[in-house]
Amino acid sequence: MAFPVNSGSERLKYTKLTDIDATAQALITGVALHIYTVVSITICEMSGAYEDFSITITDSNGSSNPCYILNQQRLEGKATFVWSDRFSFDGDKKLMIVSATGPANFDAVCTYIDQDWT
Repeated sequence: MAFPVNSGSERLKYTKLTDIDATAQALITGVALHIYTVVSITICEMSGAYEDFSITITDSNGSSNPCYILNQQRLEGKATFVWSDRFSFDGDKKLMIVSATGPANFDAVCTYIDQDWT
């Protein structure tokens, strides 16, 4: 966990992913001694067919001990889903997104605050 001992920095950042499919992709790849506060996640379905997606926080290797933030959230064709509840995590974790319905076509933008205490 990050514990401020020196002056740090705080930056507003974003990640954008396009054409997300059944392969999990990282919205945020965390680094030790950082605290991440997710401000919003916007997901847009592009193909016109409904999709289910999941968002997890995992260990640094991206697969072990997942903690589900959303599990199989339905997204109708050509619809947009906005997650606006803030949450934080620290250290070398990953915030992952994946299609829960197999092949898919949706885009995601994640805005977050990165507090760096290195």
